[in-house]
Amino acid sequence: NNASGLLAYCAGSTVVVLSDLSSSSSLSAQPLHLIASDPKPVSCVAFNSDGSLIAVGEKGHKPRVLIWDLGSRSLISTLEGHQFGVASIA
Repeated sequence: NNASGLLAYCAGSTVVVLSDLSSSSSLSAQPLHLIASDPKPVSCVAFNSDGSLIAVGEKGHKPRVLIWDLGSRSLISTLEGHQFGVASIA
């Protein structure tokens, strides 16, 4: 995310959020947040425009979209109603 300098990627049922990788210590970057979507694996992730929220899409039957507040590290909303995996979030 350009506004926050964060990078997020899916890893199984977890989203890993890293600090800005443009710094000289990028090879040893430590995760800032680990967001779990237990027990379903995640398929996609997207930041809001200022990088304060992150949306996580799940795979599988009856998946959810989870909206997390990165500042408080709390789940603030769950969007249900999908029948099959969430392929992308924008």
